[in-house]
Amino acid sequence: VATTNTCASNIPLGPKSVLTITATGNDQVKVVSTITPMIKADVEAASVNFDSGEFVLTADARAELLRFARAIRPLGYTKLTVTGHTDTDQGVDNNKLSQDRAKAVLALLQELLPGVSISIKGQADSEPVASNNNEAGKAKNRRVEIRVVQG
Repeated sequence: VATTNTCASNIPLGPKSVLTITATGNDQVKVVSTITPMIKADVEAASVNFDSGEFVLTADARAELLRFARAIRPLGYTKLTVTGHTDTDQGVDNNKLSQDRAKAVLALLQELLPGVSISIKGQADSEPVASNNNEAGKAKNRRVEIRVVQG
């Protein structure tokens, strides 16, 4: 009789992760299995924000990227996608600004994660996560998202 079980993990998992599962059945027989988890979807792993009209990394953004790099380095991920975003404020080229934000994050991640393939893209103001009708929403939209790419 085959059974399927699922379990949640409170620890980060990646391609180099190995889980050892020990189970004891009703007959008191202990079974030990070692498995490598399958992660099937791209995952948003981190996000950093920027000041209005700027693409210079803030101290908070640099700290978040360092934390992110330390967390994923041992997990074995080999591909990331970095996507820059802007709010809808006019007076700047939002396409260029979103690209410049992605490039700023790329430059630091290349130092922190040598050997990891990182692609970038700029989405300008096309994918807001909050309303651009107020300052709080605009601040959330001025961001770069980093996604772990499978495969």
